[in-house]
This record gives sequence, C-alpha cells and structure tokens, in this order.
Amino acid sequence: MSAPGRFGRLIQRLHERGQQRLSDAVGEFRGIGRPPIRGIPLQVDRNLTYEGPDGVFITDKVGISWLAKDVPTASRGDLFVIGSSRYLVEKLIANDGWLLTAATIEEEA
Repeated sequence: MSAPGRFGRLIQRLHERGQQRLSDAVGEFRGIGRPPIRGIPLQVDRNLTYEGPDGVFITDKVGISWLAKDVPTASRGDLFVIGSSRYLVEKLIANDGWLLTAATIEEEA
C-alpha cells in the first residue's frame, strides 16, 4: 500500500474523530432537486467571523460544518434542518476535501 493512501486514510480518520467530538447536532440536508440526507453530524458556529482588510468582524451568519463523505457539496439555496431550526445556505466558505463549511442564515419559523 502506498504512503499517500495510508496518509489519506489517517486524515479521514482524524476528521471523523474530530467531527464525533465537536459536532453540536445531528441534522438533515435538503439540496435543491435532491432527496434529503438525514442523520448528518453537524458543527454549528453561531459566532461566524469575517476577516477583511479592516480587521475581523462577527457576522450575523451561522457557520455549519460537516464531513464531505456525508454531503459532498452544498450550494446557495440548499437547506440544513436541525430540529425545528432551518438554515439556508448562502455560500460555501471552506472545503479542504474532508470537511466543508457553509455560511447560512437561520430562517424564522
């Protein structure tokens, strides 16, 4: 077995263990025109920051992170559902191939 294969598996295991420990909720992903994906461990960041030329600012967005193996990507208009809360995806802001993060807006019920 090649070293990159072993390394890749180690990185995947690292992200899976991290997600097990850091996930705040288990939710559902509803992609536009796709069937829902249920039971996804999610990390929810209510203090999402934006770093720009004038410094770091706390935004009104909610960051939601998940493993790529659970949901390979998300686009503007897709939805995460956690209990009775709904989070509309505005933009995918991070994707390292293992863990993805989207900036979302919490929809009012």
